[in-house]
Amino acid sequence: MVEWAGVNPETGEVWFYDQKGGKTEDISQAPFVDKFKSSEVPVFGGFDTSLTYKGISLSANFTYALNYYIMNATRWYVDNHNFNGNKPAYMLTMWRQPGDITNVPRFDSQNNPSPWASQFLEDASFLRLKTLRLSWTPSRKLLEKQKVFQSMNIFCQGENLFTVTGYSGMDPEVSGDTDYMSYPTPISVTFGVNVSF
Repeated sequence: MVEWAGVNPETGEVWFYDQKGGKTEDISQAPFVDKFKSSEVPVFGGFDTSLTYKGISLSANFTYALNYYIMNATRWYVDNHNFNGNKPAYMLTMWRQPGDITNVPRFDSQNNPSPWASQFLEDASFLRLKTLRLSWTPSRKLLEKQKVFQSMNIFCQGENLFTVTGYSGMDPEVSGDTDYMSYPTPISVTFGVNVSF
């Protein structure tokens, strides 16, 4: 892809790096380069922990992925001046007059961001609380007193409760190398009781 170089503070036009390392507003003068990082995840994994005290158990499972990049095509779509839907708050910082320092070009239906420029390439590294489970198992003595259940476990479990990431899209954990209006991983909470008689 071509390398994005910011916004020209004098004209409000998008800048790209040209073949000599200078800046140009003409994307056709900007070479395609392969200096950017990959969507392949080089480091990923998970870890978990659990605590138990007097029948109460708390367990947590985390997953992570580091140092991989994806194209946030959703940003390209909503940043496009020909898109008439709701805009993100950062569009309020767009260029308005000479001297403005911003990453949002001036409003012009012809001055749209390129889907092939590196400004939408983002680090999608994340740490996610994948599962959090709190449960209670009554003691054998308590179960013997009530003489109904031989065993019981009451639990509450949450999945995908929070994600720590610098990625600006809805969810950094997308399939492939492009995020275009991808639906985020849902948060779910489950309550349950397991008993045996």
